[in-house]
Amino acid sequence: METRRDVWDPIYRGPFEFGRRVLGSSYVLSRSLVRIPTPRIPLLLERMFPAGMFSMQEGRRRLRQELSEDWPRRHLWLCAVDVGTGRRIVLGRDDRDRIGPRMSLPDAVVASCAIPGVYRPVRFGRMTLVDGGVRSTSNMDLAVEAGCRYIIAVAPMAFDTVNRPHLAHQLVRRWPARSLAGEAALARRKGSSVLLFRPCGHEVRLHGMDLMRTDGLDEVANAAYESAARLLGTERFVQTLSALQGSAAA
Repeated sequence: METRRDVWDPIYRGPFEFGRRVLGSSYVLSRSLVRIPTPRIPLLLERMFPAGMFSMQEGRRRLRQELSEDWPRRHLWLCAVDVGTGRRIVLGRDDRDRIGPRMSLPDAVVASCAIPGVYRPVRFGRMTLVDGGVRSTSNMDLAVEAGCRYIIAVAPMAFDTVNRPHLAHQLVRRWPARSLAGEAALARRKGSSVLLFRPCGHEVRLHGMDLMRTDGLDEVANAAYESAARLLGTERFVQTLSALQGSAAA
């Protein structure tokens, strides 16, 4: 089980290095939020002001231990954002953005989890990759582009718009919730059937404001299991999943 030290293990040692990393991390964070192509900053400056305040060393170790270096045969797409260009990079996709075969699966997972300003970005070639969640926490449009008729989206950072959490929690999750709603509406306009798994008010209260917490996760997992089980028994889920099963059988 991860401890808080595993998640928030500082990279900096001393006030001087802290200041350097604050400047580098501020640049990466601002570039991630304002996605306008800019000239690449000199490598010397990147080394003088490195980005990332905390280490993912334990996460990297576990990923290398538990994941193969090779990508699976079935489709697996991991999303990151290139800080320099502002473009979403879909790791593992068979098109011009494809870099999966040249980048190991554990490294791609780390890149897709590198929260800008918090964790060290992942350098790959001329790209500086950070968490794709700065662009979208669901990236449902990729499933639409791929022509998927049935889309099942698990969106833990959004919230159930029928059983809403308190206002403070809604404000924290407002952007992921609005982004998800827009992507789901687009998918439905394109003819896809969409099923959404989102935390209800009770689950969000269990999550709390700290989305990186390491304690109380068993309680969160149990609540998510019970909520998913209830959804699977509703008419909409039963009908859609039955149609999906029939389509697969045909």
